[in-house]
Amino acid sequence: MSNPVTHHIKRKQYAVFAMLLIVTTVIVAGVYRKINTAAIRYRSAERLFKSGRYQQAIPLYETAFKAGVKNGDIRHLIAAYQKTGFGSDAFARFSHLDHMVRDRFAVSALVDLYASNTYLDEAIALLKRTASLWDKDPAIMTQLADLYRRKKDYISAESWYRKAFGRSDGYLRARFHLAEMLAWQKRYKEAISQFQLILKTDPKERLARIHLARVLGWSGRLEEAIYEYQVALGEKP
Repeated sequence: MSNPVTHHIKRKQYAVFAMLLIVTTVIVAGVYRKINTAAIRYRSAERLFKSGRYQQAIPLYETAFKAGVKNGDIRHLIAAYQKTGFGSDAFARFSHLDHMVRDRFAVSALVDLYASNTYLDEAIALLKRTASLWDKDPAIMTQLADLYRRKKDYISAESWYRKAFGRSDGYLRARFHLAEMLAWQKRYKEAISQFQLILKTDPKERLARIHLARVLGWSGRLEEAIYEYQVALGEKP
């Protein structure tokens, strides 16, 4: 004959187990439904994006990413913003999503978006926050230097330009931008040296030669300036 007390305890245990099972099922179903809804919205946004209906795609992308869509490419949302404009309202919405930027290509795209809409401080903060994603990438180092240059923080800009071509001496864009900045600051001797280093790496870099000629002229070295212009125009070997 079973003990009534033991029987009562077992009934309570079964009831608790059943309740936990129901709660777990509801939670799992809710999460699945949320993920499934996010995936549906993302696919709908992708179709709109591919058909050029960027404005309609944006809210679907935003909702999908907020819901935690898996394997979504946030660069498509960034591109949609680039196509339609990125005002303060869009920035306020997107600032809650930029933590989802997970690779250096998305970082670079978002920095371009922020910078092209004058959110320079936010672009710099994003780069600092995501440094582990782009460390040693000279292209993104140059982006950061360009941002500092736009803010007229020339010391920081110069530092990052030098880090960029220090990582890859063949990465000429950083050296070119540094040379331009030095010329604007009337540091002509240093600017000339940088342009000459570019031409040493790539003698056919015509734009660098034209800028070199210009800076030589500004510094009073007119004969050398004329010669470099002639080379750029193909009149000298």
